[in-house]
Amino acid sequence: MKTSGNGAIALFNDGNSGIIKVDPSTGALKYISSKSGLITGTAVVNDNKWHKIIFTHFYARGETDLYVDGVLQGKTIEQLEVKSVYLNPENAPQSLAYSNWFFYRSGMNQDEISALQEGKMLKSSLELYAALDGSEADSLKNTAQSTNSIRVKTITTDIREESGGLPLFEMSPNPCTGQVKIAYIITNKTSVCLNVTDISGRIIKKIVKENQDPGHYEVKLEVDGSNMQPGVYLVQIKLGNQSNVKRLMVTR
Repeated sequence: MKTSGNGAIALFNDGNSGIIKVDPSTGALKYISSKSGLITGTAVVNDNKWHKIIFTHFYARGETDLYVDGVLQGKTIEQLEVKSVYLNPENAPQSLAYSNWFFYRSGMNQDEISALQEGKMLKSSLELYAALDGSEADSLKNTAQSTNSIRVKTITTDIREESGGLPLFEMSPNPCTGQVKIAYIITNKTSVCLNVTDISGRIIKKIVKENQDPGHYEVKLEVDGSNMQPGVYLVQIKLGNQSNVKRLMVTR
């Protein structure tokens, strides 16, 4: 990866969500586990240079390790069953590039980490590989020697630039662990519908459904384990026949 900014670079969903992010206070990586574990790196990665990030997990012994350029940044004790991975998630750095992503079906030891850092391609247990360099017509084509394939799921949510005339609204904090403040502006009297859905579009919470006069409005969304588990959600506002959607990430 290469970036000059700060923010999330990957989310891991195993029922709850873990995150790897560039910490704005240090410029290094921080892994916040869905199991309450934490890895705080020391190697600066927001210097707009290419860095090789390796996130490896040993399920049997319950350990996750994080490497930057072949150097161990830390480890945490946990057992993960990752169901989905999001690259370039909400709150990612504005300038962020990825190249050469690999998925292996087993944890990697120090010798294997060093070999990858030297540019060697380890084919044993390699399940998914894409160069992401434009050499393939399909940039997500799996060129690993395995029977697995990659299925890309596209979700249409009307997410566009708010300057394009779509309803303006803001959420803070995001990511969140508890209460979220949602603020929006209405310029003409209209019907307002504000909902929270899961990533598939299923409504989780109805916040507002009424006609409202022009003005600035703020509503509070209470987030706790009883109604919204850690993960990625969509917050949608509809003003009349116009709508806008933003992602909300709930963490522990």
